[in-house]
Amino acid sequence: MIRDCHNLCYHCYVVFTVLKSHARSIRGHLLIWMAWLTMQVALMISAGEDINGRVILQLLMHSLELAVLIYVNLWLLIPAFLDRRRYFSYVILVTGFLALVTFGSIHVDMGVTHSRDFGIHFVGAGFYLLIGTLIGLYARTITRNRQLHEQRLTTEIELLKAQVNPHFFFNTLNSIYSLSLTHPHHTSTAILQLAEIMKYLFETSRATAAKIDREIAYIEAFLNLQQLRFGERCEITLKLSGSFQDVTIPPVLLLPLVENAFKHGPEVVPDTSFVRIHLSVQKKELFFQVSNSTAQHPEPKSSTGTGLDNLRRRLNWLYGDQFDLELRREQLIFTAMLRLPLN
Repeated sequence: MIRDCHNLCYHCYVVFTVLKSHARSIRGHLLIWMAWLTMQVALMISAGEDINGRVILQLLMHSLELAVLIYVNLWLLIPAFLDRRRYFSYVILVTGFLALVTFGSIHVDMGVTHSRDFGIHFVGAGFYLLIGTLIGLYARTITRNRQLHEQRLTTEIELLKAQVNPHFFFNTLNSIYSLSLTHPHHTSTAILQLAEIMKYLFETSRATAAKIDREIAYIEAFLNLQQLRFGERCEITLKLSGSFQDVTIPPVLLLPLVENAFKHGPEVVPDTSFVRIHLSVQKKELFFQVSNSTAQHPEPKSSTGTGLDNLRRRLNWLYGDQFDLELRREQLIFTAMLRLPLN
């Protein structure tokens, strides 16, 4: 019994906290009850009953009784007892509370039944309690399913981000290793560039958005690293246009396209090659294009690669069908174009 009282007090505190933080939801509930009260008045008018101040007061009292009955059951009794499988305690408490509300209703002519019979009031209040509880439980189920979906979405995105970073570091370390063999005097500079990249990845590891200026600096550090590796054998250009002030995007969203350009461009092209990047922000839309030269006879691949696969999955999770990612190959040029809506 003491534990039951403790559970009830705890859930009273939880309900009070929820009410403070959900003022907008409370307004929605008030509108529902006002609509219900209006419907009752309309039914009484259609039945030819007189509507006066006393009747309105009776209907208000009736609505208040039903609201207390339903919300106490939904927000206190069900979480404290029914959800914890304390069925006997729940039945005793909900029956007792229903009888208490019914006893109070007998002393108020509710303008609906015009009866002071306890059984009629008890059954009527029980019916409204059942309907209100079923509606409330249905709404709670929808809310919980939406929260679970959002949690699963967040988890999926975090897993994809976690896959991007090791994939990136694997490629970068390979780049530094190749650089140490061909241009060992540039290795220390390359390690500093990698340190800047690691710092950015660490700072944005749990962030949902990053300023695009920082994302650009991150891409520039990666391009500097690749320029050290390939030297004059690869022409690397980055063109920026538009206003980037106050623009944010999910972190590490653009780099997979840049990585892919080097993986299937300078790394496999024996002669001179190029990687050309264009980033533009115009009218609440981000446009990102990466073009690279390709080999005359590229080796067949079973997929587009881990980086692009993860990128497409992240885009689907984050933007649904509001993004456009186009990959195309024309002669010896591979082009990736990405369009994203901005907030």
